[in-house]
Amino acid sequence: MDRLEHGSVSMELTRHCNLRCARCDHASPWFAESMASFDQYVRDFEALTAVMTIDELRFSGGEALLHPELPRFLATARERAYARGLVLLSNGVLVPRMSDEVWQLIDVLQLTLYPGIALKTPPDELFARGRRHRTTVVLKHASVFQQMLVNDPLDDPRVVETVYRGCSAAVNCHTVFEGRFYRCSRAHLLEERLAMAGRTVSNRQADGVDLHAGGDLRAALAAYLAEDRPLVACNYCLGDSGRRFEHVQLRRRADIEREQRERHGDAREVLAPSAFGDPAAVERPTPSQRGWWRYGADDEAWAELEALDDA
Repeated sequence: MDRLEHGSVSMELTRHCNLRCARCDHASPWFAESMASFDQYVRDFEALTAVMTIDELRFSGGEALLHPELPRFLATARERAYARGLVLLSNGVLVPRMSDEVWQLIDVLQLTLYPGIALKTPPDELFARGRRHRTTVVLKHASVFQQMLVNDPLDDPRVVETVYRGCSAAVNCHTVFEGRFYRCSRAHLLEERLAMAGRTVSNRQADGVDLHAGGDLRAALAAYLAEDRPLVACNYCLGDSGRRFEHVQLRRRADIEREQRERHGDAREVLAPSAFGDPAAVERPTPSQRGWWRYGADDEAWAELEALDDA
């Protein structure tokens, strides 16, 4: 049986983070400490990679470096060839204590740097350490946040369709989480996130494919990936169309609770004007033609990819 070819799949190692960024696109400050199960990870990727060849596996969070078994996740991905390349995403705070073993196991370390959060290891030292381990180090500066998550549904199907059609996450951020494959890296936590915002929404069955349901998993995934329609979760997400805000940290528990109580019934308050146009006129983002791990630190194509991510 020919396996499906897929560019990139993400694995979320933690829901929580050591930072508390306002309007975090994974709502990490909302979640208590939660670690991915290694046994579940192996079970899921053994099933998935039996029918799919993955070019790049991204380990993310939350903050991935908070997971005490991170080296074991990476080593297993290498030993069992879950993907051709491995990428680790981090905010950089814990990188000074990152072991040589982790450096050697990954192909790319991408650090997203936020205002007021000091990088304790100088960039030149990071790049030098990366060269020693043949690991590409990428520093991405985030001075503003673009709001993605909302606590109330977008009430206009045309707006949902327009946001969906312009969303890069819909084509480049597919995720495995607790036995299911999702076409988005935000959909898998929707039920729990909205419960904390006082809403009851069910999307797990509708928005993802069960990796262990039996039957023809390859056919199920192929059909799911061929779908061109918003997920249930898209009704509660602004994709790439959210307004931009100054980046700040939520210093108190009361700040997090205030986010959870926010109401977003008026979409025009949180969406860019372009979200109210004709869905058919939206230019669809294209899937990355090759994984991040294939770009060298000085590769012009990598710089273009970063520019697209920041757009």
